[in-house]
Amino acid sequence: MQFESQIESSEKMIRQAGEAIKQLVDIQVDECLLELASLKSENAKQAEIVQERLQLALIAMESFHKYSRELLDKGRPSDITRAANKLHKRARELLDSDVSSVQYCPPQIAITASPLRETHMLFGISVACHPAEVRIPPLPSTEAGT
Repeated sequence: MQFESQIESSEKMIRQAGEAIKQLVDIQVDECLLELASLKSENAKQAEIVQERLQLALIAMESFHKYSRELLDKGRPSDITRAANKLHKRARELLDSDVSSVQYCPPQIAITASPLRETHMLFGISVACHPAEVRIPPLPSTEAGT
């Protein structure tokens, strides 16, 4: 009778400790996911800014190229001569705008987990070689962890 009572009591303590550990793990998972969501949001904004700058540079270069092609294809020699200085100046501006320095390097994310064995040790159960030596020490208070 006393042995069965001790077993039931031990089962109850183990379940309580397990629930406390699950709550701590859930809290840590939520914190990690929140941090990851924040990182995702920040980096999405950075990537969008870089994409917009590159898109604007591309549009400017395509526009310049189109105008230059039309001038060469449809313009009279006098039109080309008149526009030469402006074209050269605009080409120099486009080349000097250092779009190649605009870069986006997403951070590398590393997730590390605690080994499962360490979690098992939180229960404080030790089992000796002989069944008569099974010992279940008292568990630490679950209130200290919350």
